[in-house]
Parts: sequence; structure tokens; C-alpha cells
Amino acid sequence: DNTDSEYQVQEIDHSGNVIKRLTPEDLGCSADHALLYGSNWLISCYDSDTSQYKIMEVNPNTKNILSTKYAEDVRDIFVKNSLYGYASADTIYLYKGEGYGFQTQAYLSGEAIISISVLENGNYLISGSGVKEADASSGEVIKETYAFSGNEYDAEELSNGNWLILTNNKAVEINPNAVSSSSGGVSSIVIIQN
Repeated sequence: DNTDSEYQVQEIDHSGNVIKRLTPEDLGCSADHALLYGSNWLISCYDSDTSQYKIMEVNPNTKNILSTKYAEDVRDIFVKNSLYGYASADTIYLYKGEGYGFQTQAYLSGEAIISISVLENGNYLISGSGVKEADASSGEVIKETYAFSGNEYDAEELSNGNWLILTNNKAVEINPNAVSSSSGGVSSIVIIQN
């Protein structure tokens, strides 16, 4: 609710104290996603001056921007082993290094991706119109669920292999092995929080 902290990237300890902070002035744009990338931060942001999305690697201790890559329509960013990438509305891109840039990993026709993460098996977990596991190379949907009426806005894999799904009004944990790719149903739902 504090407008002074809007679009900042912060590391906060368990007591709520800010340990490190990057502001729009530090980044030159308005941050919307951030992840840990090695000992640095991977940040996506939108530059309203140039109408472009950027993905930056930043040293949070010195606030030095180590690299800047321009991208299209960044909905979410992810880290996959030593690489990183982003999802647009219907396409997953992976940065393959200097000279190669972002390359299409998978095109998911008709999707509306809101968030993306990488599963332990290397496949992608996407949410938007349902929650889906997509094959890392082909983009083929392996498992999917529409059990929450399209209100899913984030999904992550937990250490026990279950999926934590955030909806408009609750967090749910599901067993992905109970998810059917043919019917899109779920036979086992454990509600964690309403």
C-alpha cells in the first residue's frame, strides 16, 4: 500500500526487515518479477520510455546491472539450471547465450500464460487458463487441471512433488499424479488456505 515502494525489488528477512532493495531509479524501469539467479537477481521490468520489456541480471549488493536483454511481452520469468527464460502469452523462450539470444522453447497454441516455473523433471508448469505441465522440448501438454474455473494465477512444485496453486481466493495443494491429461480433472485436492 506504500506508493514509495511500488515496483521495487526487495529482500526481506523473516521479521519483515528489508535487507536489500532495488528501486526503479536503480533499474531504470519498473520491475514486475524477480528471481534469485546464482548470487545475483534476475529481474524483468517494463520501460515506459521505450515501451520495451527488459530482463536484467543485477548484483543486489552493488546494484550493478550485469546484463540487459530485451524481450517481448514478458508475462513471467524462470530459471532453468544455469539458463533463464521468460513466457509471453503463448510462447516459452530460453536465453541460450550471446550470439543466440532468446530462442523459442515451446509454443502453446491458444494459451494465456500468467506464470511459469520449472518442474524437477525439467518440464514447465504454467498457469493461466488452468494449470498445465508442458513438455520442455515440444510444449505438448502432459497434465492439466481446470478445477479452479480459470482463476489460477500462479503454480509451483513443492518439495514433496505436489503442486501449490494460487487462485483468486485460496491456495490449494494438489497431487499432480491425480491430474488427468484427458479430462483435466483432479481427484485429490487438499485445501491449505481459504
